[in-house]
Amino acid sequence: MNTNSRITRTNHKKIIDLLRFSPEPFIYIDDALAHRILIDNFDELIRRIEKALDQQNAVVTSESEVDQKQVFSQDGVPGDLRVMSFFNNKGGTVKIIGTNEVESVVSDKISVGKCLVIHPQDHFVMCIIDACALSSIRTAAGVLVACKRLGPSSVSTLGVIGCGRIGFYTVIAFQRAGLIDECLCFDISRKSMENFSKLVSLEHGPRFRICETEEIFRQSKSVALATTSAKPVIGLRDIIDRPVEFISSVGADANNLSELDENLLPAVHIVSGSHHCLEMGDMKRWIERGIITRSDIRFLSNTTREDFQVDGRPRCYISTGFPLLDHVAAALVYEVAREENLGEKVQFANNDERLLSSSPAAFKGKNQ
Repeated sequence: MNTNSRITRTNHKKIIDLLRFSPEPFIYIDDALAHRILIDNFDELIRRIEKALDQQNAVVTSESEVDQKQVFSQDGVPGDLRVMSFFNNKGGTVKIIGTNEVESVVSDKISVGKCLVIHPQDHFVMCIIDACALSSIRTAAGVLVACKRLGPSSVSTLGVIGCGRIGFYTVIAFQRAGLIDECLCFDISRKSMENFSKLVSLEHGPRFRICETEEIFRQSKSVALATTSAKPVIGLRDIIDRPVEFISSVGADANNLSELDENLLPAVHIVSGSHHCLEMGDMKRWIERGIITRSDIRFLSNTTREDFQVDGRPRCYISTGFPLLDHVAAALVYEVAREENLGEKVQFANNDERLLSSSPAAFKGKNQ
């Protein structure tokens, strides 16, 4: 029986009042606004990431800190869904992000999803942030922090292989930090290079040259990889007798992707962003095959350039994404949005009235 036919508008209002459905206001921030906030506050983002890493190192294990990453996939469906959560006594974030390879609804956007900023006491969602720009920018910020901790004391020229969103944001990050005068760039996609050129110009980025990877390795002390390659992009021959001191690999964030040849391993020091990064991509394969062990890998939170001055081998930072970066970036976006009155504020103050007016068919009795 359809009981909705006997519910009047007045009784519905009484029911809602008795059930105590208090509103949960939140701010919605789309990719465009998240981009602008983080780009305009890049120095603060880097400062907060470095502080968070230092705090993580000072307290290796903390009962008040939750740091989790789960990956879900379905047989026969390309891509995956990831849930990345980070909580401490100041609040928390939960990012739900999918790899959109099919593009049946959302086109030309590989990363789709939302990041939720959670109230520290009441645990309701205070802010919902589109995840694409946030994820790309926090990844680039992680590369910059890694280079500052592990790379050469002066960079001057940055080599970038893979000129999509993350490659673009990496170049901007290094420029904003004052580390580079120019960058050398390569991407197999002509369209990606054209977009990259326009973006760097519009965002007042550094001067850059498009060149082959051979020239990048010959002229760059630091090389950033941000590709979607299924085969290794860099191997031992690329760094022998070359000035390369720092390599970052952030593109191989799925088990069907690869950026680093295993023949590199004896010639470099591996540093991971987090233990979560060992569960996907190149490092997962190396560990499963016994080429390296988990004890061979250092972590960004407790490693500096001075730890590797003995033999001078290049340092290789590998990250497939970890929740601490999401948390720091999302918290900053939310704070700036509140302070500057940005974003779309959703109050739900009269939600029951809006429901009544928009769904009259649900209330068939007279309004008493």
